[in-house]
Amino acid sequence: MCRAELTAAVRQYQGLVAQGGVRAMTAGQLWEGGQVAAALEQAAALWAKPGFFQHAAAPADLNVLAYALCAAGRAVDAHPVFQTLEGMVTPWPWNADGPAVQRFEQHQAKAERERRGGAGGA
Repeated sequence: MCRAELTAAVRQYQGLVAQGGVRAMTAGQLWEGGQVAAALEQAAALWAKPGFFQHAAAPADLNVLAYALCAAGRAVDAHPVFQTLEGMVTPWPWNADGPAVQRFEQHQAKAERERRGGAGGA
């Protein structure tokens, strides 16, 4: 998945959530099938690998990937992305529903809990 496609999918997801109601409740379906799901799977498999990104926007791209994986209910898959980021938070996309650093840390903690086999919400 190219960065532009993932960014567009995240913006679409956030737009649905912002509308509230049924659209917000079903926004997670965006990640469940078709081209978006396949592309997210590919990005999750490749992007967090050391050396994959060699450009200045790499932290922004990885923040978008971590957010998308969490939004898709795949926090455990976001864990290696959070490790690669080493705490580097970008305001967007995390600030869509609260303070960016707080939301990043909540999702990072959830990813760690799920990796360890625990449960709990963000």
